[in-house]
Amino acid sequence: MQIAVQHQKKKGRIACFDLIRVFSCLCVMVVHFNATVSGWNGTFVYPNSIMPNFFVHGRIYLGDIGVSLFFILSGATLMYTYRGKVLLFFRKRIRNLFPMFYIAYFVAFVYDFLFCKGMSGGSLWQWLLSPLGMDGYLATLGVVGYQYYKVGEWFLGCLLLLYTVFPLYHECLVKREIPTIAITLLLYVLLTNFSPPVLISRNSILFYMRIPDMMLSMLFVKHKLYEKPVVSLTIGAGLFLPAYIFRNSLDDLTLCVAFCAMLFGLLTCISHVIRSNILQLWIKKLADLTLPVFLVHHWLSYHLVRGFSLESLPPQGSLHDLHRVTVPDTAAV
Repeated sequence: MQIAVQHQKKKGRIACFDLIRVFSCLCVMVVHFNATVSGWNGTFVYPNSIMPNFFVHGRIYLGDIGVSLFFILSGATLMYTYRGKVLLFFRKRIRNLFPMFYIAYFVAFVYDFLFCKGMSGGSLWQWLLSPLGMDGYLATLGVVGYQYYKVGEWFLGCLLLLYTVFPLYHECLVKREIPTIAITLLLYVLLTNFSPPVLISRNSILFYMRIPDMMLSMLFVKHKLYEKPVVSLTIGAGLFLPAYIFRNSLDDLTLCVAFCAMLFGLLTCISHVIRSNILQLWIKKLADLTLPVFLVHHWLSYHLVRGFSLESLPPQGSLHDLHRVTVPDTAAV
């Protein structure tokens, strides 16, 4: 009886998950702010970014780092909390995501309706995708338009689809680890190299291409690597080093996932070094705010720059330009 009661107790919180969640959110916030103040139209039009948007010889996008860490972390937290009860799993996911999503969507919808004195036209069936949290995902894939999309980002819909396959994938990974890993990697290689070009160009968005992200973190939790930070970092570095060496033969998504595996291990090590209770508490508080921030930050940044002349920001207020002006050019000296 005592064992059964203990099994039902909520598992303790993992500190490294909080730090990774905050870092992931920060990456996405910064890159969306950069895109907003730079007049994004498929590229950064004006040099208003507050920090670089690309790393590793321009192959890894800051937004992709945040998103990959987001998916990796999601797999880790699901693996850590899942108890094998499918209905309970889906009820918890709905309860954790949708109330906050509906509040954010309602506020954004009403504000835009009043601000714009109306709303975008679109079919009713397309609007019905919004309460499901799928409009941003399908709009990014080009399936529907952006008429009713307000908050949530495309990766909310992608995450919901990953939730649908998680219980079955969890069963496979727990009971048949090696075959599941082998099949996952084989399918990933085939889909990366032999899919139609229109799908390959959208690999980073397609939910089934993010299963390897989820698999990495599920293995991380299954083998309790959160208790072995050095091992975690070693494995992550062991994945990224060959990926970097052979980067010219790899696609950007694979390189980014390998980089984020190393980053995941590094952040795990950092979380174990943090001993200050106050700092740990603040990281936990910030981690609890990441869901509402994920939901509304892009919409907020869009409205914050309305009325500003983006092309005149560099000489007037860009941190990038401020850094360029105040830091002496040592090469010239």
